[in-house]
Amino acid sequence: MNGGVDKLVLGPGITAADLWIDLVGDDLIIGLRDGDTELQNLSDRITVQNWRSVERRLESIEFSDGSSLNVPQIMARIDGTAGDDTFSFGETAVGMKAADGNDVITTGGFADTLSGGDGNDTISSGDGADIVSGGNGNDRINAGQGSDTVHGGAGDDTIDGGAGADLLSGGAGNDVLLGSGGQKNTGVNESAADDTLVGGAGNDTLYGGGGNDLYRFSRGDGSDFIRDEFWQTTQSPLGHIFSPVLLNGGTSDTLQFDGGLSLDDATFWFDGGDLEVVLPNGDAVPWDAIADRVRMDEWTDTFRKIENIKFGDVTVNADALSSIAGSVTGGDDLIGWSAAGLRIDAGAGADTILGSEYRDYIIGGTGADSLVGNGGDDTLQGDAGNDVLYGGAGDDVLDGGAGADTLYGGEGNDLFVIRVENGTAPEFVGDVFADFGEGDGIRLEGANISASAITLTVAEDGLTTSVGIDLNGDGIPDVSFSIDGAYHSVIPTVTTAGGVTYTDIAFSEDGDGSGPTPYNDTLTGTPGDDTIDALAGDDVVFGGLGNDVLIGGEGNDALSGSYGNDTLVGGTGDDTLFGSLDDDQISGGDGNDLLIGGSGNDTLSGGAGDDTLLADDGDDVADGGDGNDLALGAAGDDLLIGGNGDDTLDGAGGNDTLSGGAGDDILGGVDGDDSVLGGAGNDLLATSPR
Repeated sequence: MNGGVDKLVLGPGITAADLWIDLVGDDLIIGLRDGDTELQNLSDRITVQNWRSVERRLESIEFSDGSSLNVPQIMARIDGTAGDDTFSFGETAVGMKAADGNDVITTGGFADTLSGGDGNDTISSGDGADIVSGGNGNDRINAGQGSDTVHGGAGDDTIDGGAGADLLSGGAGNDVLLGSGGQKNTGVNESAADDTLVGGAGNDTLYGGGGNDLYRFSRGDGSDFIRDEFWQTTQSPLGHIFSPVLLNGGTSDTLQFDGGLSLDDATFWFDGGDLEVVLPNGDAVPWDAIADRVRMDEWTDTFRKIENIKFGDVTVNADALSSIAGSVTGGDDLIGWSAAGLRIDAGAGADTILGSEYRDYIIGGTGADSLVGNGGDDTLQGDAGNDVLYGGAGDDVLDGGAGADTLYGGEGNDLFVIRVENGTAPEFVGDVFADFGEGDGIRLEGANISASAITLTVAEDGLTTSVGIDLNGDGIPDVSFSIDGAYHSVIPTVTTAGGVTYTDIAFSEDGDGSGPTPYNDTLTGTPGDDTIDALAGDDVVFGGLGNDVLIGGEGNDALSGSYGNDTLVGGTGDDTLFGSLDDDQISGGDGNDLLIGGSGNDTLSGGAGDDTLLADDGDDVADGGDGNDLALGAAGDDLLIGGNGDDTLDGAGGNDTLSGGAGDDILGGVDGDDSVLGGAGNDLLATSPR
């Protein structure tokens, strides 16, 4: 019989937050928390035997402040342990968050709210509109019937929404999400429902089942695979089970791209019966290496088709794109489209392919092809044959392939690809980069490329610039092509497929070259020992790791050596030279320069002009040279030389040697035992010359 309405009344000062509540078997354990002590080790705890039984249940816990916990609230407070717990409920709705561990949670046909916590949990929430969170770990969740909301959390989760209109979210990890009933060989007489499936980050597999399902995808979600189909398995009143029959998975399924993605970001590809939507990142990476993509399995099958593919409020006519992709004949094709970005492989024949205003990926195949990207950030690949590639507007990638190709980048910052195999690329002899200009770059694809050996040789006759790239340092160009236009446009950024940017290329001029570029360059070295000659212009050069040689050339340059024993040469102009770490050699050249030694034992030479030399830390040598210079020491025993002109020398800390040289100089120091030589002129000795 029912024992009545029973309650537990706790003493003064105890609140609900002080309690640790757990179910062990059928018993309810109530403990008074004591730091990090586990429940089973608490000295103050109460056990209510057979609490799971309604007849033996304690209905409430009351506190001295008048608050209380009823049965549902007690259920919601069941914490579990940090170990592997097993919970089984069925007689009422449950709200609980399990602690860490590989937990097993089973509930009945009520609207439950469950959280597995960290660990590889197994959760069966039964029928009802449940809210389930797996937490971190590789979880298996079966939500049962009802319109459920399930979040897998981090880890490789398997989530089965069961019957009902469910919202399933995998979270980070490689997840498997199954929407409403209708998976082959999983049940009988199952009904369709409209589910929402969100794979999240990771390579996920999504099965919508029957109903008009919504799939959501954002950049960074990885490579997802979708199969939208509905298998109906029926059972007769006499118990006979018939073979599954494929029905339409829904007449209005939707793949929605979120996070501000638009048609400008996507490229559609029909691979056999599958449709894949790919989100390139703008670089010349191989197609298969593009991380973000959604593949819809057997999309051309009416029963498996996802009818609506949406970017914001724009719905793509994918059927029209499918017709375009299927129009390739293997002969001389003339193909164009406008609905969205498309990947198309024209195959054999002399093809003319006209892309859209979106992000297209066009492969000419064998034959003398004409490929036109039009608008968007396109990738054009000529392959074999003497091809003509027009990038059009946008930041395009142009790869002529084998043959004597002509490449027009058009508007935008375009990337011209050269494929190098075994250190050579003879197929590029005779190629013409017709409008290579400022902002464009060259990318070397392939292995066996040595950064230190790359040399770009340029010659021009006033109309055409011939370019050779020596990849191995033997003085013989391995890659040759020509660029329409004057020499000043031929200072490219050269990168490799590995993502290394070579802006520290040695440039040598041949023939009737017109001289250094007048443009302002920003150049960055590699982790090795680089030699970077920025030529003319107001340049910014970062050496990076290694023992680098940085040459500013003409213009007002900024050079930074960073790590390593670097050599910095400013050249003509008002330059800023920063040695940074280690022992550096810094020379300003002509102009009013600022030289900063940084850490290490540095040698600074101002050269002609009114220079400022900051020796900084270490035992440094600073020679102002000609002009009215300011040389400042710091910690360390420095040698400061004024040279010609009215100079100011301040040794600051350390035992310094100051030599004014010719001119009316001011010499002095603050700390240390200094040696001072005024030299020719009327000099002033000061304890603090600044």
